[in-house]
Amino acid sequence: MKMYASCPICGYKLCKGESGSDVDILCPRCGKLVRVVITTTNMNCTPTEPPKKAAKETT
Repeated sequence: MKMYASCPICGYKLCKGESGSDVDILCPRCGKLVRVVITTTNMNCTPTEPPKKAAKETT
């Protein structure tokens, strides 16, 4: 069965997936990175922090 995942911040519909889906997706409306995990019994959408870029060292 396919399920729709929505952004937990703004409610924007992000994607459609089925059991076993595990994705990180950027919400086009609010700009938050959201982790979507779909299992046979439930769906979990949690906002995450994007990975920090390493600062360049100057010599």
